[in-house]
Amino acid sequence: EAPVVRCRDAASPLGERLAAVVWQLPAFLKKDMERLEQFVGILGRCWQSTRHAIEFRHPSWFDDEVAACLEQYAIAACISDAPDWPMWERVTTDLVYIRLHGHTRKYASSYSKLALRNWARRIRRWLDESRAVHVYFDNDAEGAAPRNALTLLELLR
Repeated sequence: EAPVVRCRDAASPLGERLAAVVWQLPAFLKKDMERLEQFVGILGRCWQSTRHAIEFRHPSWFDDEVAACLEQYAIAACISDAPDWPMWERVTTDLVYIRLHGHTRKYASSYSKLALRNWARRIRRWLDESRAVHVYFDNDAEGAAPRNALTLLELLR
């Protein structure tokens, strides 16, 4: 519990500006339900005032058992687009958290207009379902993240 409490306390000056905390798991970490249940239980006890999303990178996590656990604790499964691991497009709560790392080259590529249109279509659907949608464009070597974010915003208008 202590590491979660330290993170919570460090983030507390952000107050209501902190929309969500993303917990990123390494790609080598395979499904471990006991560990997941312990962790989400700690979040529920120690940091219930903030929304949380977990970014799973190993495909062994992508199943109904994990989704049910996340739903029970109102934690989002982070939708993560990157060439190095598969994407799990599973919505587990009213928060949809999307991390766009770069579809063709992680941390070093721009999204095409077509790809952004496809994301805009999905995002509109989630917004129509009254979900809160947060999209994070990862920093990239080409500096495309701000341009991609602005283009996506235009497509959503």
